[in-house]
Amino acid sequence: MQVRMKRRFEFVDEQTGRTNRVPAGWAGDLPDDVVKLARKAGALEGAAVEEVDLDGMTKAELEEEAERRGVDLIGAGTKAEILARLKA
Repeated sequence: MQVRMKRRFEFVDEQTGRTNRVPAGWAGDLPDDVVKLARKAGALEGAAVEEVDLDGMTKAELEEEAERRGVDLIGAGTKAEILARLKA
């Protein structure tokens, strides 16, 4: 699920046993089960995660999101190309 963190969040990867730290302001893809677990445990305190609907954004909005995330858009001229870079 594409999310944007409003505050820091930590979770343990069950496969590796490694603690993962997601900083406030981070945006990207987290597995649905991690988001669900965090919400269920109350670790997100309500709206600590904001879902990002990349597919519903305009090209200009995608460009803004890419800039915010620090995603390189050199050579990505179309909405589809920008969307692919954001989802990579």
